[in-house]
Amino acid sequence: MKKFLIILSLLSVPLIFQWDIYQVLKLRTFDAFVSQGQPSGYFAILNITEEDVDREGGYPLTRYRLAEIQHDLLEHGAIGVGWVIGFPHPGRLGGDEAFAYSMSFSKTVLPLFEHDNGEYPDTVGTVILGDGDGGFEAAGTLQNIPILRESAWTEQGIATAPVDVDNLVRRIPLLYKTPDGWLAAFGTQVLKVLADADTYVIKTNQNGIEEVRVKGIPPAKVDSLGRT
Repeated sequence: MKKFLIILSLLSVPLIFQWDIYQVLKLRTFDAFVSQGQPSGYFAILNITEEDVDREGGYPLTRYRLAEIQHDLLEHGAIGVGWVIGFPHPGRLGGDEAFAYSMSFSKTVLPLFEHDNGEYPDTVGTVILGDGDGGFEAAGTLQNIPILRESAWTEQGIATAPVDVDNLVRRIPLLYKTPDGWLAAFGTQVLKVLADADTYVIKTNQNGIEEVRVKGIPPAKVDSLGRT
């Protein structure tokens, strides 16, 4: 019996140390069953690529040019624009006023990137249902410069998502905790723009977060950490 247990233990060692491989296989199986959603076309999420930079004549694009891009998207029918570029510093070539002005014509969502600085924007537009807890705690955020984040119609949302063992993002937090309350994620702010809502609702239970609601849109079911 003792010999059998020793052999069983030795055979189990590779399985223990190959746990990551098992996890990856499990996640890739999950991927195969995920259907690809189609964009609505109503809200433009803008990502400036290396090809765009080359076509524009090099980096950085001036804030004046970003203002033109914002205007062009709105003129072509977008009801709002989301930028996946943070603006924590003033434009080196000027143009912050023009860029802020371009944001005043329709709703804009700017990203907040997590930063270990203990700084957070104020909690606004958040309604809590239930006494539960849960969610990821943000270490801090790298905020956009005041003239942009305080422009009319502008919202900020945290654009950070933990990765799985294979470095892919499959579950996105819809909110983060701060010492003073909650901070909506970038995607949650986009949903608010689409629904023309000023608030979002966090429903909690004894296990943590249960769902996140935005007026006029079906509730988003989440895990206890607020991920969907």
